[in-house]
Amino acid sequence: MEDFYPMPAFATLEVMNIAASVSWYENALGFRVVFQSPPGSAEEAMMVHLRRDRYQDLLLFSVHDGDMEKRGGGVILNFLPGDEPVDIIAKRASSAESSKVEGPIDRPWNVKEITILDPDGYRIRFSEVLDPDKSFDDVVGQGWGGN
Repeated sequence: MEDFYPMPAFATLEVMNIAASVSWYENALGFRVVFQSPPGSAEEAMMVHLRRDRYQDLLLFSVHDGDMEKRGGGVILNFLPGDEPVDIIAKRASSAESSKVEGPIDRPWNVKEITILDPDGYRIRFSEVLDPDKSFDDVVGQGWGGN
């Protein structure tokens, strides 16, 4: 049984094919289904609650209005990879159907990032700290944003 707890924040995404989206999030990114409504198969669901790690929750809602071009493009969801390095997530996502993966890229703000485009155009980013011993002042002092 999944642990239910108050979530400080979560994303709600409107998707055209909820069963395909659920399958993609499970296979490409390692999410799992916590709850769906109505219960039964994903093909019949109107809403599916997915979770990867604690506080990494997504709610997918099925829409059928055909107006998906406004969705996805301006949204980037950022997650910490947990125990799984971004390189492993990138490899798994690259092998999933209809995945587009950018990275891994080392960023000057002390993270390695991958960005994955989901089937509905939402960008999902995973960021992992490169050097955990660097302080915020060390990173800012590298010249990309500090004085």
